[in-house]
Amino acid sequence: MRTFLNLATVIISCLVLVADAYSEVIHVPGDASTIQGGIDLASTGDVVRIGPGTYVESLYLSKGITLEGASGAEFTVIEGLNSWPIIECLHIDGSPGFTIRGLTLRNGYKKSGNGNGGGAFVGDAVGTIEDCIFEGNAALFAGGGIAVQNADLLVRSTVFRNNSVPVTGNAFGGAVSCTQTNATFEDCRFESNAANYGGEFGCPPLRCGALHRQHRRQLVRERSRLSGGDHGVQQCLEQRRVRLRLCTVRNKLQR
Repeated sequence: MRTFLNLATVIISCLVLVADAYSEVIHVPGDASTIQGGIDLASTGDVVRIGPGTYVESLYLSKGITLEGASGAEFTVIEGLNSWPIIECLHIDGSPGFTIRGLTLRNGYKKSGNGNGGGAFVGDAVGTIEDCIFEGNAALFAGGGIAVQNADLLVRSTVFRNNSVPVTGNAFGGAVSCTQTNATFEDCRFESNAANYGGEFGCPPLRCGALHRQHRRQLVRERSRLSGGDHGVQQCLEQRRVRLRLCTVRNKLQR
């Protein structure tokens, strides 16, 4: 039995090594002049490694690859000029799912289509966002920083700062909007995000401002610190699957 287990371990290790050998690193700029060009060249499992600088782009991702800033988020910025969303991640399954790491997504604006997700929109996808900064993004309807719909998403060690849904009325989730989603936010920081309902989190179609006391329990908070009032951090009744771990929420701006 022990011999069989050892043999199985060797076989699995060899398969992992073979998979790694077939993964390619695509450098931007270098192999491609733009980030979208790097994405287009990449195959499932590949890494698009982005050099330091500011890239004025709007990206579309529909494959399980990794986008990473070679020098980290402080030095690798994707700029939306308050004119278009930064990235849409759509129809990506969990084999292996997508990863976005070490990037700043700044001044994106989603003003057309469903109006959700100025910095990022994640729909029907499995992925991880880590060590990123979402700053100054806006959306017409929900999720100024990021909108997540029918997805399985882990967000960790990421800052959401000064994102907003600027219109009045049915506008919610200045930082994050989640719909029918299994999402975990771990070791994240939320600062000065704003919306008419839910400065930090919103969950359409329910209005987070109205859920302050009755449904506060639907958002699971594990050792997270909230200051300046917490009624902007809410979870809608039908989900019960959004989790905060070791997060800080402060200076929430509820219109």
